[in-house]
Amino acid sequence: MVIQEDCPVYTPGMDQREVLRMAALAARWREPPRDALDTLVLTQADLPSLCVLTFLLLLFLFRFLFVLLAMYPGADSGVCGQGEARRHRTRANQPAPLRSRRAG
Repeated sequence: MVIQEDCPVYTPGMDQREVLRMAALAARWREPPRDALDTLVLTQADLPSLCVLTFLLLLFLFRFLFVLLAMYPGADSGVCGQGEARRHRTRANQPAPLRSRRAG
């Protein structure tokens, strides 16, 4: 099998390079090829550009998670994380009360 020179694509902005990149994504490009078609696609596709694409996707997902965490109602008031510690204090680890001095 060989990849043909002519690649008719009817979507604007798509060419043979983009079709091969999408085929490599579908073939799980980080894993070893499972059959002859995977081998053909993975040898012809531009794999370093897929690394950049994956990196950008991860950046987008992390940014999305940070935005969601910032929208959490108790994120800035200290409720998340510290509230549990405050609730579970025992008498042994509480500070001693301040005693007032009497004028004598």
